[in-house]
Amino acid sequence: MSLTERSLVIIPFANVSNNIDDEYFSDGITDELLVTINKIKGIKTLSRTSSFYLKGKGLPVSKIGETLGVQYLLEGSVRRIENSARITVQLIEIENEAVLLSEVYEIELDNMLQVQSSIATKIAEQLKGVFDDTSFGNSLTQNAKANDLYLKGNYHWYRYTKEEIEQATKYFQQAITLEAEFALAHAGLAKSCVVLGALGFSNPELVFPRAKQAAKKAILINNRLVEPHLSSAWVSMFYDGSLATARQHLDQALKLNPNNAATYASFAKYYILSGQLEKAEDEALRSIEIDPMVLTHHADLFRIYYYMSRYDDSLKVCDSSLNIDSTFLPALEQKGWTYTFLGELDKALDIFTKYKINSNSSIGSLAALCYVYARSGFIAESQAALQAIKEQKREHEAGALAFQLAIANIGLRNHDEAYIFIKQVINHKLGIAGYELLCNPIFHQLKSEQRFKALFKKAILIPHSYPLELSEHKTPNVITIHTNTKEKLLLDPSDLLFAKADNNYTSIFWKEGNDLKNTLLRMNLGQLEKQLSSFRFIVRSHKSFLLNVNAEWAIKGNARGYTFKSVLSPTPVPVSRSRVKEVLSRIEELNIDAARKSVS
Repeated sequence: MSLTERSLVIIPFANVSNNIDDEYFSDGITDELLVTINKIKGIKTLSRTSSFYLKGKGLPVSKIGETLGVQYLLEGSVRRIENSARITVQLIEIENEAVLLSEVYEIELDNMLQVQSSIATKIAEQLKGVFDDTSFGNSLTQNAKANDLYLKGNYHWYRYTKEEIEQATKYFQQAITLEAEFALAHAGLAKSCVVLGALGFSNPELVFPRAKQAAKKAILINNRLVEPHLSSAWVSMFYDGSLATARQHLDQALKLNPNNAATYASFAKYYILSGQLEKAEDEALRSIEIDPMVLTHHADLFRIYYYMSRYDDSLKVCDSSLNIDSTFLPALEQKGWTYTFLGELDKALDIFTKYKINSNSSIGSLAALCYVYARSGFIAESQAALQAIKEQKREHEAGALAFQLAIANIGLRNHDEAYIFIKQVINHKLGIAGYELLCNPIFHQLKSEQRFKALFKKAILIPHSYPLELSEHKTPNVITIHTNTKEKLLLDPSDLLFAKADNNYTSIFWKEGNDLKNTLLRMNLGQLEKQLSSFRFIVRSHKSFLLNVNAEWAIKGNARGYTFKSVLSPTPVPVSRSRVKEVLSRIEELNIDAARKSVS
């Protein structure tokens, strides 16, 4: 991790109060100091997640420096007694473990803002930075009770479950009720409502307008804070569908603090929705570089690699996430889906079974099992998982339930049912619908179907990001084929005609204008098939051939076997008897126009 010469991490302040329920207060002091010290120009402060990764671990000072790549740490304790508190602070240089600053503050809670400014000023003096408090004064509030409620809201927000975020929303609203001009509380309410709506935890039609109102208010109160701009960007991306407005807020957030990892993570989401996955990868990597312990940033990256069909890279990031926190369910779920599209269904079943247990039979785990059971040929087990999802109907918002039922029915190849649920997902304005329909290989199976076009255009508001099958301008969908050597091939899968196995090599034939091109790559046919598995129009027709059923072919044969012949190639592509049914059903599944084929 590359950081500036002066970088600092705050170890969560210890709660030494007699009341264990004051844990939120000591955590809140840590949070507020993070906000304050971030205003010191010339000092890079690691974010909350990296800070709280250290909580309770008791690591030696040298180990902290080695793990996080920082030069200084700030630690302390908080003892709260009714409306007063005693705060101790120590600033330590890691290289020689020298104590550069040691302070004790006996304060009334109404004076918290002044104490935080005092600490930041003294740290800036020690580390030769400059404390810019021009925007900080309006970020917090002099109302001690409102500030206390804000701290409770943040405490629950960072636990990031449906129940905890709902609780955070209540605390942020209570803080606003006490102090209407509290910018960070409005930003907190906005981000909570966005997540509740985007993930289908609450009715999007109710929480998204509330998020928009709160984000707008936060900007009006103080537009020099990062948090209101990030909340506004999320509203624009997941509710308004306005990427232009989202970009304006993200650019402003970056200008206000170029070292904020959350800003880069938000940029990653922006580029995913823009269909620019390579740029999304760059932003996700930057967010992890700045703050390596933030699991949600790792989640952005492993999903981006999954969307790019870079499945091995996705698995590596999943594993690194689980090394940080073995209970991180998004990484476990993603490993299952990645193995699914690698064709390793046994591994996928094992992981999804574990995911079901660890998530208390969540509808996401049941949908995943339904999908993989169906694709493994265990139809009875798949139907049982589908029924289990339906039995949880009363416990979930309609949009979230419809999303998982769409996935389950795609697995079972019940496409008519899947379309019913996709329509419900879009109509319920589920915030993640755009992400998933645009990028998730689960839905790629439907993209060749013309009836998908209207639904897709309703959910995705960025025409240049339409997949090839839906684009009016046929924008190429170029992917990178990775071989067993450093050699790579950039290819638009729709241009692929066929591929032929040749021992440990594979010959690939593709269209380029009116010409046929070919190359020999050091990889076996199975490896190529895995990399192209998200493109449903490419199918194994023979043990030695992959075939693009969407190309122009003259088809000859009967139930004992077929051959596909192209005017571009002298080589006919065989369809073995054992694979005739699969190839013909794939053509039917994709609703390929029979007029494009000549069959004899």
